[in-house]
Amino acid sequence: MNIVITGASSGIGLAAARRAAKHGAKIVAGARSAHALRQLVTEIRDNGGQAVSVVADVGTEEDVNRVAEEADLVRANARGGTTALLKMAHFAELYGTN
Repeated sequence: MNIVITGASSGIGLAAARRAAKHGAKIVAGARSAHALRQLVTEIRDNGGQAVSVVADVGTEEDVNRVAEEADLVRANARGGTTALLKMAHFAELYGTN
């Protein structure tokens, strides 16, 4: 399974990315912090997982499109499969936290 996680540089998004990768998901990690994303992708790969990152602000349509394009590339390289999207910003709005 391919999973796109926005807000993957910290908090719930970071925890979700780590856990999903541990269970074999291919991760497309999106966040505004390039440094934190690099650390996450390195950590996942060092532990035998697969991950790519996209520096993005999901508040902008252009960045959302770039994340979606990367997810499509991951799915195509995996010869299909399911892609799930976890947009952590939505959860933050829903529960009033960030």
